[in-house]
Amino acid sequence: MSIADVFSNIEPFRGSILRMLLPSEIASLLAALHCSVSAWERMTHMDIMHEIFQDIRELNTMQSLGLTVRIFGSDLEIMNRKIRDPWASTDVSRCLYVFVLISERCSDGSSTLHKDFRSNSCVKATAEDVDISDVNEKFPKRVAEDINVLSRWMLCTPHLTGSLPSTVPGWVPMFNTRRCIALRTYISSYKEYRTRIMYMDRTLMRRVFGYQHDRDVLTHVSDLTTVCYLLHDNTCSKKTIGGRLTTNTIQDVYMPAQSQEGYIIVNAIQPLGSAIILSLP
Repeated sequence: MSIADVFSNIEPFRGSILRMLLPSEIASLLAALHCSVSAWERMTHMDIMHEIFQDIRELNTMQSLGLTVRIFGSDLEIMNRKIRDPWASTDVSRCLYVFVLISERCSDGSSTLHKDFRSNSCVKATAEDVDISDVNEKFPKRVAEDINVLSRWMLCTPHLTGSLPSTVPGWVPMFNTRRCIALRTYISSYKEYRTRIMYMDRTLMRRVFGYQHDRDVLTHVSDLTTVCYLLHDNTCSKKTIGGRLTTNTIQDVYMPAQSQEGYIIVNAIQPLGSAIILSLP
């Protein structure tokens, strides 16, 4: 009996193999064996989120809490190609960059980069850093677990010791990711948790669009695009969004941002007063 026959017809061998491999590795295996998987198996084992994250249960936790997760960056398309067509030329030696932004819709319809786990009667002054043991004492086990998971990804109240940036909000490296994937999540601060505008340095902005040098971004400034996955209410939608150059930062970025549903990533460039901006859905 050939390996293809064993894979196609014998359980639990087939299921074990699918659970062990990354989506791109499954795609390569299927191509080599000239086999296929069912629609359910493809949905369960070949989701791009498994290619990025070591533990997608954390994403499930975020969605169960009613949070919206935005995952973006042009390198997502490289991962997609590896899954769709393992024979395609995707030989990329550099690290692939992925960016995550998590937000919550407030009762008044506004959006916030902050998740407050306290009861309404306790929502008063800003909480200080607390130790995980204190969280375990003050909250039910399930809530304490949610705080422990989420505080690594976004601003939480209470926030665990060391989880809040001591200076300014920014794009923080995450370690729940696969080898050769650099993942960054945006953690706000108490002064900025309702802002719709986030700042990103030149290096990271280049990586959002998949370029290695500033000059590459500027020569493609008329057609900058990237991919964004929007996860909300157990649904996932994929969008292609564009960056644009503005020469009037105050008018084109700050003013429209106040009425938009999404978020805006801003990267100032020379000359002063100009910026490349990316509007997240």
